[in-house]
Amino acid sequence: MEIQAYKMPASVDLAVAPVYRQLNLASRALAEFKGMTAMIPNAAILAGSLPWREAKASSALANIEAGYEQILCCGPQPGNAASPQVRQVVLCRQALLYGYKMMRGRRMFIGADTMLAIFRLLGHSPAETDAGSMKKLIAFINQERGLDPLIKMAIIHHWLASTAAGDDGRMARIASLLYLVGRGLLDYPVLGLSLPIVASRHDYHRLLDETIRKGAWQEWVIYMLRMVADAARDDAALLAAIHQQSQAVRRQMRRQLPKIYSRDLAEFVFCHPYARIEHLARALDVGRQTATKYLNALAERGFVGKRKIGRNQYFINERLLEAMVGRQDL
Repeated sequence: MEIQAYKMPASVDLAVAPVYRQLNLASRALAEFKGMTAMIPNAAILAGSLPWREAKASSALANIEAGYEQILCCGPQPGNAASPQVRQVVLCRQALLYGYKMMRGRRMFIGADTMLAIFRLLGHSPAETDAGSMKKLIAFINQERGLDPLIKMAIIHHWLASTAAGDDGRMARIASLLYLVGRGLLDYPVLGLSLPIVASRHDYHRLLDETIRKGAWQEWVIYMLRMVADAARDDAALLAAIHQQSQAVRRQMRRQLPKIYSRDLAEFVFCHPYARIEHLARALDVGRQTATKYLNALAERGFVGKRKIGRNQYFINERLLEAMVGRQDL
């Protein structure tokens, strides 16, 4: 895979009214979404559930299709994948969360080591000849002055999507989310940016190409700002639903199952949409017998569904999944 030479849009005027109008809309929507993430007290709920949506949609843009059930049954370890497609989606999520982990607390929030490690997680091995282009990209990403961060995110996205040959844009979408976190516009890389792009993939690929051939930078930036705004509005509504569900489950579980209720147990079903007994045993540090008792009690009261898939028994938070992806996509 090559990170090819890239010409910055230095002569392009982005200080025009249509860009600023969409920038204001995107900025407000993203700020509201960030505020909604603060309503979810346990960050593990965000990291456990939402990145699956982004990884699946980003992979779909790279023509890697996998069903939610296959992905969630696999869990976070790609070695458990039932197919190469599922493995690629799991690796995409893993790469996103790895990048987030590596950039926290760093002055240079996306370094060359992190970028190269993410490429390798996605199955690519950047050549040594890419070093100059990579260095230029990293310097641009970490430069604090100049363009508004959302406009700069659109350029970073284009840079990687148009020059990382063989990657099909997954690195561009991961880097976009990490950049928004690094600039303080998000607390966690959980915005489903790829979902509205999937719905308008023809425009996405057309504008990527036209920006290269015709210099259509204003159109590209406006498009990406619209994708941010659409994703932020949709995901803010999703977080409101998750918050409402989690609060209701906590109240009902405390009332109906007082002998086993704990906040950790109530939150567990939102961190693990498809849970197995060993997942709960590990999360709560209890024995397998106790974990089995807890999950069966939750299933009997309707907090989770219970289904055997292959050789494994899964306890499924069906209401959460329906809110996340819609009943028709389960």
